[in-house]
Amino acid sequence: MQIQSEFGTSTEVSYLVTTTFLLGYVFGVRYLLLLSSMHLLTQITIQPLVWGPGSELAGRRPTLMVAMTLYTLFHLGQGLAHNIETLLVTRFLSGFFAVAPLTNTGG
Repeated sequence: MQIQSEFGTSTEVSYLVTTTFLLGYVFGVRYLLLLSSMHLLTQITIQPLVWGPGSELAGRRPTLMVAMTLYTLFHLGQGLAHNIETLLVTRFLSGFFAVAPLTNTGG
């Protein structure tokens, strides 16, 4: 893998690149399981921890603009990373900011 040769890491550490993005993505979202006793159906509702209240206070457009700007900047940080630590931190933060469009645009 290119990450292993560029940063001199093991295979396990190179898998963290994907894992940290997903951790940031999941950290930005919480799952609420609702059971409907009448229909015996399970519904999974995704409610944002940060983006929902932020869009209620400031509006959807400003919240999305801030989140997508930071998402883009953290991708720039990933491309310019000189060590594995910087890459992992920017992956986590870009995953965190990637949740806003998913959770706020559906409403």
